[in-house]
Amino acid sequence: MNCSTAITILLLLGYCAAFSNAAPRDENESLRCHCTYKEERKIPTKQITKAIIYPSSTRCKHTEIIVTITSGYEICVKVTAAWVKNLIDYLLENSTAGNIS
Repeated sequence: MNCSTAITILLLLGYCAAFSNAAPRDENESLRCHCTYKEERKIPTKQITKAIIYPSSTRCKHTEIIVTITSGYEICVKVTAAWVKNLIDYLLENSTAGNIS
């Protein structure tokens, strides 16, 4: 390999390294959806301590809702389930700091 070829390769690698991270990404944003399985069965409202809603985005085309229950487990729930819609309405009406995001 001659000198000009080596310099060209190094310049191309430097260019790729410099511009591959050009678009800053939120460190909390993952590269794909959070949920692989979504629970349809009703979870009693008294057991839910927190709900996080992830709207659809370029990274994941589905809106996702993850609830945390009193035991600390996080469960993905099916957005279209009737009880989930009622839960979101309830949480929005009775929200206190920290129980819904």
